[in-house]
Amino acid sequence: MKKRFITLKDFEITPNENVTERSQNFQSYIDQMEQFGCKSYWVMAKTGVGAKMQIEGYDGEVSAYISNDYLGMSQRTETKEAGINAVLKYGTGASAAQAIGGYLDIHQQLEQGIAKREFNKQVQIYLISS
Repeated sequence: MKKRFITLKDFEITPNENVTERSQNFQSYIDQMEQFGCKSYWVMAKTGVGAKMQIEGYDGEVSAYISNDYLGMSQRTETKEAGINAVLKYGTGASAAQAIGGYLDIHQQLEQGIAKREFNKQVQIYLISS
């Protein structure tokens, strides 16, 4: 009997599996990768998420394209302090969509700051969450 190896290609959208079967198959993939000595799914970070990170299994820093922090701003002192101040003032929720009351004064300040710095005209941001 020939041993079948599971690849990420096996997880394309298919109408033949329900969510339970798909999750069991994905777990089999993770188990297989661990048998090969690979840790491609659950990699533990040793530092905060940023453009450069330290992760388990590697010495030194690696470039991280998973962080959405391409400019390296998330770990800056100014960014952290602004985040703390915003949480203290507004709480932790991102608020509702703008159309139903989710527009805050800090959103307008951001728009005006971007417009003044980058474009010297009006700018409007659209808040989304995933």
